[in-house]
Amino acid sequence: MPCLLLAVLPGVAAVILGSRGVFPPRSSCIAMAQPEYIFEMAEDRSSIRFGCRQRSLTPVKPEAGGSLQEFIGSDASAIVMSSWDAGQVQRVDGTDDEFLIAVEEFDFVALRFAVELRAKCTLDAATTTARLESRGFRLIGSGLGSIADAIDVRVTGALRPSAPDARLCALSGDVSFVASGALPDVLRAAPEPALRAAANLMSRSLIGAAQERFNTRVPRAYATWAQSR
Repeated sequence: MPCLLLAVLPGVAAVILGSRGVFPPRSSCIAMAQPEYIFEMAEDRSSIRFGCRQRSLTPVKPEAGGSLQEFIGSDASAIVMSSWDAGQVQRVDGTDDEFLIAVEEFDFVALRFAVELRAKCTLDAATTTARLESRGFRLIGSGLGSIADAIDVRVTGALRPSAPDARLCALSGDVSFVASGALPDVLRAAPEPALRAAANLMSRSLIGAAQERFNTRVPRAYATWAQSR
């Protein structure tokens, strides 16, 4: 049975549809560009900057109850609420579009911590693109107060559905994560290869978790929404 063959080149997404255009349940054949990693450290090891960007294209099974574009455009914040388990995300009191998100726990060389992210979700009505942008964060762990004050974490995400009349029903995703600031004293003696490896591992973990939510949970939420109409 033919399936969708997808190839994503840097800056370009090429899509080839199988002869019958068969869609497996919900989503399949996810295509991802090569991750773009960042790692910069001052010569005196006083500061560090690292992160990652990942783009993806996810085919989604179209539903009779409504188009993917209609689902994304109806309530962008529903993407946030459907992408994390109960207890991991909550709406900030007094707002309609800001959320507190409990992110995964991380090991970074000699440090172990969890992250609580404050993020805002908006909709670009012109392109029906749902956008997520971090507005602050909190490190959870022993003795991390001074480190949190010295580090800035930025997370952004964008999710755009194909048009209802497009040949391929799909979600285009773009997720990025960047951390920058003073290198904590406890890490200044660590070899650069160890810091680079830890930075890449943390970046992959964050980006991978975000892509899993975009590529699996959002299509599932779309199906539930369409079938309930």
